Amino acid sequence: MKTINYTYKISNEIGRRLECAAEEMGIASQELLDGIVDQFLYYRELSKTHGSDQRAFNRMHLSLPAMIYMKDTNGTHGKYQAATIRDISHIGLGLSCKDTAFGGTLRNSNSDTLDFEVFFSIGEDRLPLRFNCKAKRIDALGDELHVGAIFEMTDLDSKERLRSLLEKGGPVEAMLLNTPEQNDQP
Repeated sequence: MKTINYTYKISNEIGRRLECAAEEMGIASQELLDGIVDQFLYYRELSKTHGSDQRAFNRMHLSLPAMIYMKDTNGTHGKYQAATIRDISHIGLGLSCKDTAFGGTLRNSNSDTLDFEVFFSIGEDRLPLRFNCKAKRIDALGDELHVGAIFEMTDLDSKERLRSLLEKGGPVEAMLLNTPEQNDQP
């Protein structure tokens, strides 16, 4: 990946907070800063395309790897696709994936008829969370598709762990505050 060097100044206080957060997360300050800027630019581009987005529940913005599972039209076979969860709330999520997902068929899908499952984990040593979803919107942005979906028929364990995650402030805080054993117990 080609990089561009930028130099800008931040206050000592912000610098200390950034270094402390990066250390707690086990990453370099530059990686944290790259993630923050990437997330800001992502939502800025999305708002240019779609305007303001009103939600019934507050959402947590993040960048979390996930897998989507979608059955074919007759419901007998399914396929997996890598995705990134961009935001999540108590009732739904926003995710992005390559516009070639599922052989390009997702781009042409009617969002009202698209049902899928999403799997993701908060840390390698934790059990994955699983949610059945119904798409509410599918938008193309560059070479990515952005899918907004609501949760349907979610298992109680995943729902409870999501509630706990949202109350603690995010996946990083959840990893720092909990041991793996606490998160994996039913």
